Amino acid sequence: YLSKTYFIPSLFLLFIYILRYDVRFYESFPFQSRFLILSLCLLFLIWLLNPLIDRIRVRELPKRMPVIVFISILLIGAFLRFKGISIESLHPDEAGFVVKAQGVLDYGYPSIKLVSTSELVSYLQALSFIVLGKTEFALRLQMVLFDVSTIALLYYFGKMIGGTRVGLLSSAVYSLLPSAIGMSNFGRYPSQLAFFGFLTGFLAFIYLRTYKLRYLCLCALSFLLTYFSWQGSALMILPLFFACIVTWKKERILKDIVLFLSIVVPVVATHLSIRFLEQILIPGYFFGPSVSSLTPEYDPFYYIPNFFFIESHQFISILFFAGIPLVSIKYKTYKNLLFLYPIPLLTPFVMSNLLEISDYRYAYYLLPYLVLCACGFFFVFLDYLGCNKEGRSISFINYIFASIML
Repeated sequence: YLSKTYFIPSLFLLFIYILRYDVRFYESFPFQSRFLILSLCLLFLIWLLNPLIDRIRVRELPKRMPVIVFISILLIGAFLRFKGISIESLHPDEAGFVVKAQGVLDYGYPSIKLVSTSELVSYLQALSFIVLGKTEFALRLQMVLFDVSTIALLYYFGKMIGGTRVGLLSSAVYSLLPSAIGMSNFGRYPSQLAFFGFLTGFLAFIYLRTYKLRYLCLCALSFLLTYFSWQGSALMILPLFFACIVTWKKERILKDIVLFLSIVVPVVATHLSIRFLEQILIPGYFFGPSVSSLTPEYDPFYYIPNFFFIESHQFISILFFAGIPLVSIKYKTYKNLLFLYPIPLLTPFVMSNLLEISDYRYAYYLLPYLVLCACGFFFVFLDYLGCNKEGRSISFINYIFASIML
């Protein structure tokens, strides 16, 4: 049984430790004796005030409070993303998308003699150019808007997975995560891809709950929007089908998959046929080497150090991987998490084995799934921690502290 007096000094030490990741501070900055002494003084002060703290009784929160907190999270996330939208000059890859968007304005299609991918991005950027002119802000605006929309979707999906607390925590984590903020200011496909890829899973989950045909059709449409945001995302269909097989009603699986493919396959086949004709008819059209010519640098576990455990993802990924045994053993209890886990767990492995080139931005669209799984398991862990032998819960502040210390 842990005293609540440890909570504030521990948060202070944690905050100081996080500052070591700021380039303005040297790495040994948090390990100074003055910080330890200050935290001990805080501990002693709070211990003296503990009788007064024990008298404080928190009344039941207003029903509007979660909505107010969520709106605050959304506004903070939007501010952090708009804040840096025009600071950096164009990246070379972004300049390529300017050319493609200009091709949409001039000819009606992305005109560039390279493998034509992410067509949907170019059309939306061309629309942004028409409205706002050709600026860095206009090029990157849609990515910021899609990333802010992902925060909102995380909240609603989190509420369905584990209640309001999971929705608020997952949206807050994604809102403040440096890698997500940085990628939202990149005028290519990752943020748009993350939104549509996450929306696909969200609609599939709603269909799992309702079995209404319109949600299956919307899921197929969302998958196509994901595909036209970046064609490599088509590989998520394998883990998505696996999630369906292990969680959906067995008598509906085959019928649902056939219906899904009947919507998706004709569109994808038409697109691939057009690309094949472009390869034949357009001189100088460039196609990369096939997967059969894999280089010695091939690494099937590339995304473990380069996605799951990059800076600021470590704690999220530790929670994610720690949840695998629990979800596997108690799959009947945690069916919601069982549906989510295969997508961020299997898709990076599929991509590293079927795509010749691996890059962090290819896996970025799995970040909302990773955050939601980690936050879902986090509260499962707290629920287990919060029960003693008599089945009574210890105070909320105590198991928050224990989780931070762990």
